[in-house]
Amino acid sequence: PSHFTDPADEYHAVRGAAGLFDVGFLGRIEVAGTGAESLLQSLFTRDISKMAEGTALYGLLLNASGFILDTVLVFKLRPEGPGDRFLVTTDAVCTDKVLGWFKKNAHKNTVISDLTGTLAQFSLQGPQDDAVLEALSGVHFKKLKLKHIKTTTLLDTPVIVSRTGFTGERGYELFVPVDKAVALWNALLTSGSKLGLLPCGMTSRDMLRLEAGYVQYGLDVDETRTPVESNLMTVVDHHKSF
Repeated sequence: PSHFTDPADEYHAVRGAAGLFDVGFLGRIEVAGTGAESLLQSLFTRDISKMAEGTALYGLLLNASGFILDTVLVFKLRPEGPGDRFLVTTDAVCTDKVLGWFKKNAHKNTVISDLTGTLAQFSLQGPQDDAVLEALSGVHFKKLKLKHIKTTTLLDTPVIVSRTGFTGERGYELFVPVDKAVALWNALLTSGSKLGLLPCGMTSRDMLRLEAGYVQYGLDVDETRTPVESNLMTVVDHHKSF
């Protein structure tokens, strides 16, 4: 939703305590197999050849002419079969075209799966986010480094926890099976109720990300812009081909 309460209250909750966002509208695409790394290495502007398992990289997917197809996060997960396994989160309006682009360029022995409908995604942001997670799980996450991930158990369910976000605050993104999403959402709100946690919508998120200087695909950048024009060359690794 655009908001749960007053967007200004939600904004201040994230800056002063914690906010919980449902970002399930984003796309989630799994790329796995022995050809997964070479596929992403050829399409993604970052060098993933040295990515360690349990880390994430922010960068761009470009079309054949070098214009921005999408801004994405790529997570390297523990493999479940031969080769590597990656999770790519896309902008909502780009999921279908990114899926098509991946499939068009897929190398041999690469499995591309759309997990958008089976894997929910929440974003927990703000200075009290560690306390909220600890109150729910009993596990400390403070040592989890920026753009690192770990799999833990919440409500007897495996959850991928990533130290990433879109607000400029310390934060986490949580990936959970959709059939457990409502229970986890409610449990997080309950565990954070005394810590100032509020459910937050997209209006406050836009306020937060603009203040932090983060670009939004479809608003700030799109397929008519290059990384140079968009001032995004910091997420283009020049020593690799793509």
